[in-house]
Amino acid sequence: MKRKSDYPILTFAGNIITIPECRRVADAIRSAFRDGNLFIAVDFSAVTEISGSFTGFLVVIFKEIKVGAGSLLFFNVSATICTVLETVGMGNLIRNEFSLRDEKPVVLVVEDDPMVRELTREYLLELGYACLEARNGREGLERYEKNRERIAFLVMDIEMPEMDGQQLFEALYKKDPQIRVIMATGYAPTEKIQKIRALKEIEILHKPYFCADLEKAIQATYRKTAFQSRPN
Repeated sequence: MKRKSDYPILTFAGNIITIPECRRVADAIRSAFRDGNLFIAVDFSAVTEISGSFTGFLVVIFKEIKVGAGSLLFFNVSATICTVLETVGMGNLIRNEFSLRDEKPVVLVVEDDPMVRELTREYLLELGYACLEARNGREGLERYEKNRERIAFLVMDIEMPEMDGQQLFEALYKKDPQIRVIMATGYAPTEKIQKIRALKEIEILHKPYFCADLEKAIQATYRKTAFQSRPN
């Protein structure tokens, strides 16, 4: 297992066809996730063939990782294996432009609505970012503290249970006044946003938003902070 930017890149080789082979690979992916890695990259460059049984294992693992707010992606996948993965609805997890030399900036998405969270993740992946996720402010703070050195910026909701966006921002701002945040909201500007902007000028994303809207907000954040760690 190789590591880049503190997340695991799992590399396998040969055929993954028999049940023991499928279980060995599945256990390796599951183990990486249970070790606390939310973003897991699987390199298929040396894999020649996979079976339908293996895709069954992958579907189960993907559901486990998704429930845990993690991400699983496949890289350097052959055309044959792409076809097999696409038959079980996993074609959107294939990222063949990936290189083991690449280091993708990581974005922490803090959002309690699972549909919005999933859509934002897909937008970020399309824009060239890796993604960590949290379902509320308290979980977001925990994710940030564990992955602080990896996180380029955050996209967070303002209204969330347990700890809302204002409370999370204030906690993060105390730790790092240079924190880079894009705030998402489905409401008109509120007192909470005004209090956040009294501390720091940030970009606001109005729901529902699209990939182009998120990209513009990211670009504006770069300009405001002279942030250089964006993808090429």
